[in-house]
Amino acid sequence: MEKISKDQLVALLAERTESTKKLSAEMLDAVFDVIAEQVLAGTEVPVHRFGKFSLATRSVFEGKPGTKNRAKGTRQVVRWKMSAPLKAMLNG
Repeated sequence: MEKISKDQLVALLAERTESTKKLSAEMLDAVFDVIAEQVLAGTEVPVHRFGKFSLATRSVFEGKPGTKNRAKGTRQVVRWKMSAPLKAMLNG
């Protein structure tokens, strides 16, 4: 699987929106900042045709997998669920 850098993503965004790379970088950072702030505040953030981000609580276990793991507390994680249109594009 190939990777794309943030600079490459900014360049593609600038090309698609016919704007400067500087403005595209600022907008990309702002979008991710807003998503992070809202998710950390406990708000579910849906992004049309992409998916939704949310905060979830998971148990933390001690011990090896397959043994009698005991819950040792909880932690918060960011969850992302793929949208149906994106899933359809992925699976053809």
